[in-house]
Amino acid sequence: MVRRSTRDRVRGTRDLPSSAAAALLGILLVGGSACSAVPDPPVLRDSKEAIYTFLSDGSISTANALVENCWDLGNRFPVVTIDPITWTEDPFGDDYWRFLFYSLRPTSNLLWAYYKTGQPRYRDKLTSILASFVEYDEQRPTGPPYDRKTFDYKYGAAFRAMVLVNTVGKLQRIGQLSPELRDRLVAAIERLGTFLAQPVNFDSGYNHDGLTEAAALALIAANYPQFPASGAWQAIAVQRLSNLMADTVDADGVEVENSPFYHFYVLGFAHQIARWADAYGVPLPEEFNGAVARMIHYATLILQPDGEIPLLGSSVRLGVENLDAVVYGRIAQEFPEFEYVYSGGRGGARPSNLAVLFPISGLAVLRSGFGTGPADFGAETHVTFNVGPYRSSRGHLDVLGITIYSAGARVFTDSGVFTYSAGPEIDYFSGTSAHNTVTVDDSSQLTTGMVSSGHSMSGASWSYQSGMHGLYAGVTHRRSVMILHRDLVLVFDDLESGSVHEYRQVWHLPEGLTVQESEGLVEGLDPSGTGRVALRQALGAGSAFRTVTGETVPMQGWVSDTYGVMRPASVLEYTQVGTRVQFVTLIASGAKANAAPGIVASIDAQGILQATICDAGSLIEVAIANPVDPEEVVTLQRSGVPCR
Repeated sequence: MVRRSTRDRVRGTRDLPSSAAAALLGILLVGGSACSAVPDPPVLRDSKEAIYTFLSDGSISTANALVENCWDLGNRFPVVTIDPITWTEDPFGDDYWRFLFYSLRPTSNLLWAYYKTGQPRYRDKLTSILASFVEYDEQRPTGPPYDRKTFDYKYGAAFRAMVLVNTVGKLQRIGQLSPELRDRLVAAIERLGTFLAQPVNFDSGYNHDGLTEAAALALIAANYPQFPASGAWQAIAVQRLSNLMADTVDADGVEVENSPFYHFYVLGFAHQIARWADAYGVPLPEEFNGAVARMIHYATLILQPDGEIPLLGSSVRLGVENLDAVVYGRIAQEFPEFEYVYSGGRGGARPSNLAVLFPISGLAVLRSGFGTGPADFGAETHVTFNVGPYRSSRGHLDVLGITIYSAGARVFTDSGVFTYSAGPEIDYFSGTSAHNTVTVDDSSQLTTGMVSSGHSMSGASWSYQSGMHGLYAGVTHRRSVMILHRDLVLVFDDLESGSVHEYRQVWHLPEGLTVQESEGLVEGLDPSGTGRVALRQALGAGSAFRTVTGETVPMQGWVSDTYGVMRPASVLEYTQVGTRVQFVTLIASGAKANAAPGIVASIDAQGILQATICDAGSLIEVAIANPVDPEEVVTLQRSGVPCR
């Protein structure tokens, strides 16, 4: 029977990084056990039966709830009481709840709690649940047809295999599993191996689900070599892992969905798989390890100076504090430049390249610098610039879109991902107008067409990238982006067509900023009234300017950094009409925004942009010629001449 509870829950440390949770839970044990003499538990990690570290972590509050038949599957769902378990439960009609329940993942909390405290009630509840499960599993149809909603969901089955291998291995090692239950569970694991080995039960292609499915098959084969099919299963798993990395991660190291969120999601799994395979003699090809290293290079550069990812593509808010501290701590130990960024400049080796283009994905990352340590690392300017093609169904139509982090905060952001369900919301959040680029005739870019990246350049404290696309029929859009100095960015747009179009340059402010305009200077003000960003247009005197916040028809002015939650945020729009239009935009942040930056610009007969910018009382001279062409030339000179 299933009963829902709407009572307040003790969430304990569920939202803390695993290392912090473990430290706190060592003190916050229930029933006074923190004062009792509990021997140090055996090591839960770095064992043959576990690939993913989080399956060897847990929460005392969640374990306590399970002892009372209360299944707490996270903040998305009320606690439900299940007594007895029928193994047909579906209290919310929700895919994710079913995935967690039928994968047996919540039972890992009981395993962890028993190892942590030595209290028999956790072991007894765990083995009771497993005995109930295996009795049902021995009788249920094995398909086909498969029940993809519960036990035969491929990804869920893979995690169930990982949970069972981990649990059986750890309980058996310390003599806390009866031979009868052990043998029945081992038989269930062998059935899962047979299931996972079948091609119909594997998600191929660029699919992070498939990574875990292949890893689970390798885990079974490595831990149970006595199974007749284990040798074949290992070969299948290794081949699948190799193919998946080739399909999921481009040669430049970027996960094909162009989503930093999914990049870190895949990287965490892939690094753990590579580490486990090396430790226990599973022969992954060297290319798998090479792909992991390239993924770490991208991860190093894509993190903003505050340790958060930009909301590119199908991404939600994610920062270093949300990453598994054990997994990413190990990565930091192995890769010093990642450690520097991961630690906010407190350790590791400072990277030096301020302009990096990942040529296959087309994602460019520009910086003003990496600071000289933790005191000023977070103050640097960080820009992402998409000069690559649309690549997957989860990608966004955001070619030549940029994001800017500067002066310790987001300045211009993508709108994030709100939903994957069909409707006006997904059309908006994945569409061009939800990104910091230029739209043509209020439409979104085509998914196919000409896209080219230009030159990547940098100096002591400046960086540059250009790009071009023809994703609007009959229109060519060239964009150059340049960090002139910390807190100062220049953007040059040149759009040309044989016919008249309406061109709208769009800038998305983060949530909570208000807009103030005065004599051509547009400021985004934080709640204290201080300017976080100031924007000035040097060309396009005929541009029409407006701000938009939270409009619904059509949708504009929304941001979503949490799946399923969207909030209104201000958008700046500059519109010009013609056959050829140009925007030269100066963006200042922090103290430079409050100093009301100035710019004078012109474009000569050869199309060369000449711009003079007033920065901290002195002039910067910039020239940009032939963006994206082979003859592209960019110069920056600090004249030292005082501004007038």
